[in-house]
Amino acid sequence: MDRYYETMLNKDFEGPGVETDKSWQLNRKLDAGTNTPEIQQIIDMVNPCLTGQKLPGAGGGGFMLMMAKDEEAAKQTLTYPVNKTSQKT
Repeated sequence: MDRYYETMLNKDFEGPGVETDKSWQLNRKLDAGTNTPEIQQIIDMVNPCLTGQKLPGAGGGGFMLMMAKDEEAAKQTLTYPVNKTSQKT
């Protein structure tokens, strides 16, 4: 967590996303079942707009933390379509 703190002190606003992403990659190495194919599909779709992402907590459907590269990238993530195959018809 020290590196995360240092990035904020240095006003490096991309750094926290990078550090969060590193943490997410470690989670995935420790537990291959950390994310579902549906979650990975979302990550793959919005990843160009992000500096980092993570599923915080112990699992079970909480939420996804996404850190956008900038304000425009954050707005762009809101325009991605919802996976229609996951919705009931």
